[in-house]
Amino acid sequence: MPKIKLVVWDLDNTLWNGTVYYTDKESIKLKSGTEAALKELTKRGIINTICSKNYYEDVDKMLEKFEIKKYFDGSEINWGLKSDNIKKLIKKYNVKANEVCFVDDDAFQRAEVLSQIPNLKAIELGDPLDILALDFMKHENETEEDKERVKILKEQRNREEAEKNHKGNYKDFLMSCEIKMLI
Repeated sequence: MPKIKLVVWDLDNTLWNGTVYYTDKESIKLKSGTEAALKELTKRGIINTICSKNYYEDVDKMLEKFEIKKYFDGSEINWGLKSDNIKKLIKKYNVKANEVCFVDDDAFQRAEVLSQIPNLKAIELGDPLDILALDFMKHENETEEDKERVKILKEQRNREEAEKNHKGNYKDFLMSCEIKMLI
């Protein structure tokens, strides 16, 4: 199975909850795990790109707001067909279609792309971190720690969210976790 070299991300309701073009743009929230997934893919030498039906200026503002712009190497942000835009990205990065993974929440968009580029992987993810556990996204020389990476990242995220949502002081929060330490 060929190794994935390029991930093409949709944005609205894929990497963040909400749609930039519509009135809910002020309430858009980055999906938990997005930054960690992008960072890990970059560390693995996989290129992250964007293919989104939006206005570039709106998307750029969100990428800056969420501080994730640095993880993306290229983008096709316009109102054209996603298949045409992905073909441009494939050509730009000189990769084969079977070395590309397209992530989009919209089944129609995934089907449109697959109808024109049948050899690429087109997937939907509820949790951006799940991309790291897919067989075609793993390293060739994966260590035992690498195999546990998704679990570790999700546990870290859950701890941070629990801490953020805890009402009260930090010591009370730690006590509520019922952590046991063996020395």
